[in-house]
Amino acid sequence: MENIALFSILIVALALLISNRVPPDGVGLAVIVSLILSGRANPGEAFAGFSHPATLTVAAVLILSAGMQRTGVVDVAALWFRRHARAAEKRLLRLQTALVVPISAFMSNTATVAVFLPVVLSITRDRGLSPSRFLIPLSFASLLGGMCTLIGTSTNIVVSTLAQDLGLAPMRMFDFAPVGIVIAFLGFLYFTSIAPRLLPDRGSTDLAAGPKLRKYLTEIEILPGSHLAERTLGQSMLREHYDLDVLDIHRSGQTVPLTPSTRLEEHDILIVNAALETIRRIQETEGIRLRSEAKIEVGDLAGGGMIMAEGVIPPGSPLENRTLQRASFRNRYGVTAIALYHHRETIRQRVGKTVLHIGDMLLLFGSKTRLRELAGSSEVLSMVKILPPRPRRRLGWLSVLIVAVTVAAAATGLISLVKVAVAGAALMVLTGCLTMRETYRAMDRRTILLLAGMISLGLALQRSGAVDYLARFAMDHASGMGPWVLLAVTYIATAIFTELLTNNACAVIMTPIAIAVAKDFGFDPRPFAFAVAYAASASFLTPWGYQTNMFVYGPGGYRLTDFARVGFPLSLMCFLVVVFLTPFIWPFYPSP
Repeated sequence: MENIALFSILIVALALLISNRVPPDGVGLAVIVSLILSGRANPGEAFAGFSHPATLTVAAVLILSAGMQRTGVVDVAALWFRRHARAAEKRLLRLQTALVVPISAFMSNTATVAVFLPVVLSITRDRGLSPSRFLIPLSFASLLGGMCTLIGTSTNIVVSTLAQDLGLAPMRMFDFAPVGIVIAFLGFLYFTSIAPRLLPDRGSTDLAAGPKLRKYLTEIEILPGSHLAERTLGQSMLREHYDLDVLDIHRSGQTVPLTPSTRLEEHDILIVNAALETIRRIQETEGIRLRSEAKIEVGDLAGGGMIMAEGVIPPGSPLENRTLQRASFRNRYGVTAIALYHHRETIRQRVGKTVLHIGDMLLLFGSKTRLRELAGSSEVLSMVKILPPRPRRRLGWLSVLIVAVTVAAAATGLISLVKVAVAGAALMVLTGCLTMRETYRAMDRRTILLLAGMISLGLALQRSGAVDYLARFAMDHASGMGPWVLLAVTYIATAIFTELLTNNACAVIMTPIAIAVAKDFGFDPRPFAFAVAYAASASFLTPWGYQTNMFVYGPGGYRLTDFARVGFPLSLMCFLVVVFLTPFIWPFYPSP
């Protein structure tokens, strides 16, 4: 009966993650509450995931990564990339991969992509190249780099810590490097030889082409006494005179049928697509005005120090899967979202009521001070006009030293990773590389809450014997399989799960099962644990498999099939390298 309750919680949690109807942090909290209410864990056990070494280490590594980002360390590499970029496509791909892979080995994948994304968009725009030729390789290169070290991705940390809990020797800092470097090198060759034949050429997409060509979703209101009132939509000549594409009309809370004979009335709200220059002209046109989640007066638009800026929703933003209205965006930041660019999809809802996703672009209006504050937050990554607060470059050498000492101390194996990582994170704050507010932002709430909840569930499954039951079930269906086949099945199962779930949730579920199955067959569990780690990071087939893929999805103008077409050869290559190389480094049979 106990196992049935735990399996039910697990199945519901997986279903919620796959459906994406509930944010990951919500799933993590729901798991904790379910464990307590079902009696499968007492409060101390249900919240044990928060104090687990894996959760603490992941949080500490995120802080270390934020410290390097805030002190401008990665900006230096991005600036060098911009200066040495040439028009040749292959040269750009080589430079991009050669920089992103090693940086991602010691820094958060998301932070690396966030720094390089605007640089790549700017370079492609200046060189007349299509960003769709570069952004998928950018995301994939960050994933390949993360496979090379223990702290390269949170997945490696989770697998290592869980494996140690189950009796395996600690995985050291560069234990992942032999296989990871081979995969990264082959990936480098792939990006500069085969991938260009598979990558789409969407031309200069709206996002890369700059604000003048980009079409935003926005709202305009017909004011009392307007010359447009009582005219039909066809007579209004909105497309011809104002370059507006009317998508919908709202009147007194109701949607009005959209036909050329539809008569416009005072106070009608028109949902339109418009370029930035058109939006600016609307500000100066009598009889209509811009609307958003809050009204903007003409005096505000003409006020000194009030400007427009564009921002993108980054991975981990609290705005993801929420509307601006629900998030009280303007009240919280004093900045108005005038318009929205939504993944190249046609949407007909009002701006404030449209659910936001990673990569969505917002046209923002406010004071320079307010916009700069917002650009330095985790909500919106600003890409043009307003930049985040200036990096603390004078402390850049110190942040690099802290990370280098942390890596060196962890590599010796004399001190556990969780201890040195927490110490390094504390030094980032004590030395002024990060403020306390920036430290809180660095600890991605979604990652931490989901990881804590899934670890608590995993511990409950182990205590109840459910993991052993799953291992026996797997053995019954895998009898007669040799170790190579079993390793291949482990990798494939993990790779499929990671495309459906988050990489960390997949690692939490698969690691104890893979280790238990290996032990029951009499094999050394280490190659199976490493296979889980590599497979959980090799998310190349879907845009939603890993958050960096979603980050480049909109800016690159990609379609769903683009990731599968470009990612399948890379996934196959990773599979072959891991399955055939891993057993030579960590043999199947333990040494006597």
